[in-house]
Amino acid sequence: MAYNRYKVLSILLIFNTKTTSICTDNTPHLNNFCALSLSCEYWAKKCYLVNVDSTFHSTNTELHPFTALSAFLIKQQTCLLESNLWKDPVTQSLFQIAKDFLEQSIKCETELLDAIHCVCDIGTQHYRKILNTVERIQYDLPELQEEAVSGICKL
Repeated sequence: MAYNRYKVLSILLIFNTKTTSICTDNTPHLNNFCALSLSCEYWAKKCYLVNVDSTFHSTNTELHPFTALSAFLIKQQTCLLESNLWKDPVTQSLFQIAKDFLEQSIKCETELLDAIHCVCDIGTQHYRKILNTVERIQYDLPELQEEAVSGICKL
């Protein structure tokens, strides 16, 4: 679609977090990045694959930001201390961004749950008022009582 719109072949960057089914044994590595250069004649200008085998495994030096991002995405580690790249400043920044995003998501989810809990409490109070009123005035309508009890159970 990019070619149809811009009349330019695209450059593809593929992050593969699972096993790679194509043979990458003789695939050239890029000099500064942890990506493999794939053949893409006729359908793309360039195509790069980043997978588990191509990610850089250094623990002592600072990584190129692209390499750190690639390792972060591919390894899918949830704790910075589990990462063998924990000393790298880019990796630390990526974990901080992920942590901040997760904290914000948790805050939003908590606010939503609080609102739902509040709505349910109000609904339960209204159904209890209906039941109390029916009992107080001794209104003989079992369907109304059943509906109120059912409503409480649903909330």
